[in-house]
Amino acid sequence: MRRLAALAAALIIATIAGCGGASNKDPYELVYAASKAAASDVVQVRVGLRVQGATPIEISPDAFKLTVDSKTKTFRLQVELPIASLGIPAAQLQAFGVTGDSISADLLYDGNGIYLNSPVAAKVLSILMTQFDQTPPANLGGWLRLGTAAEFAALAGQLGAMPSIAPAATAPTITDGASLKSQLEPNGISLTYVETVTRNGASANHVSVAFDWAKLATNPAFKSVSAAQAAQLAMLEGQADVSVDLWLDASTSKLLEIGATVAQKSGTASGTPEKVEIVVLIGAPDATTTLDAPATYTEVPLTPLIRALVEQFAKGMFPTP
Repeated sequence: MRRLAALAAALIIATIAGCGGASNKDPYELVYAASKAAASDVVQVRVGLRVQGATPIEISPDAFKLTVDSKTKTFRLQVELPIASLGIPAAQLQAFGVTGDSISADLLYDGNGIYLNSPVAAKVLSILMTQFDQTPPANLGGWLRLGTAAEFAALAGQLGAMPSIAPAATAPTITDGASLKSQLEPNGISLTYVETVTRNGASANHVSVAFDWAKLATNPAFKSVSAAQAAQLAMLEGQADVSVDLWLDASTSKLLEIGATVAQKSGTASGTPEKVEIVVLIGAPDATTTLDAPATYTEVPLTPLIRALVEQFAKGMFPTP
């Protein structure tokens, strides 16, 4: 089940990266137009998940919301996971301060500080601070300010810059739908226009994405993958049915929704065939979401704790003789 869930997530990421309303219904022109559509300053992404099998899971898109303002460089991540949908015994969660019917976390960066509101995180912070001889505040309920942008920037400088990853090859030039098609189809990815429907509150062009796993396994992008892993990718066609769908705004060409489904084929595993469905909704923020800093909060500087954790890790990796 975990492998299927990871694969479904990877397909969504690959589809967004590989894709980029056009006036025609050529799916490649539609997707190319989406890749060139002007992005909104503020965008909210909602992600839902459904797993069918021995341990069914269902999480509504409203349970995971990421709101980003590209102009002000601010963001907010809101998570509200129903415990009943996760299959986790309530007794195991009580040790981390979860006493209700959901696990919640609200992380906000307003351009100046990082704020967190989460009963689980508050409990974990209290435990860690105590272990490292730091005194946690008496009240860790509600909003916590974990530090300022300047403090985290200084910490990043002290820890050293993260290594950069250079691209393996120069991306091909794509100037229209035809050139997009010439790059996708030889590498095992094809697009089909399905219909125009109302989706995510707007008229949308539905485009389906199909995969030829044998071709995909020989894609130069996978040249760093081992032969055994490439063979597993090529064998996927006989083990699971995979579908990815895109819905593109018919007026603006913007990407409105992504859907991905990975289902085991009957006979490939014992028990009930598992099915993983992921939906990603992209649009304007809901009326309840703000990127403003909370009016009240408790100061809980996180940088001293991070330094202590790094020092502890370094001692374990490089013990003093």
